[in-house]
Amino acid sequence: LPGSAACTVCAAGKYSNELREACVDCPIGSISAEEATECEACEPGTVAGQPGSASCTPCEVNTYSDTNGETCIPCTIGTVSEIGSTECAGCQAGKYYNVSTSTCVLCSAGEYSKANSFFCSSCATGTWSEEIGAEDDDTCIACGEGIPTDEEGSFSDS
Repeated sequence: LPGSAACTVCAAGKYSNELREACVDCPIGSISAEEATECEACEPGTVAGQPGSASCTPCEVNTYSDTNGETCIPCTIGTVSEIGSTECAGCQAGKYYNVSTSTCVLCSAGEYSKANSFFCSSCATGTWSEEIGAEDDDTCIACGEGIPTDEEGSFSDS
């Protein structure tokens, strides 16, 4: 300030304006360290949701931030993300999307699934599989002679 007896140090989350007359809050989506002359954008997967933020916060599970650092966006139904993600993705093959928990769950023995599935398919009658998280019906094998199975999704040869 004109005529000041001392300089003021800008706190973290603020920066000194061009004329160095005042400390100004960093805008939403950006942060600064103490004594900064400018703000830095948050890295993708993190946000600074308030003006004057001193640090970026990772997006929570099942949310993401791709570029702007202002808000974490919820994943759409059928997709998930980890903490600090830049995108959401469907479940991998061998898992299904559980709508009530918004998580990917491994298929049980006697079942399989393709990627992005909302359910696991059962091995056909007369076949079985003990593989957990099977990705294809190729894991379902025919029962031995004289050992039929009369139900879908068997996980034992006996």
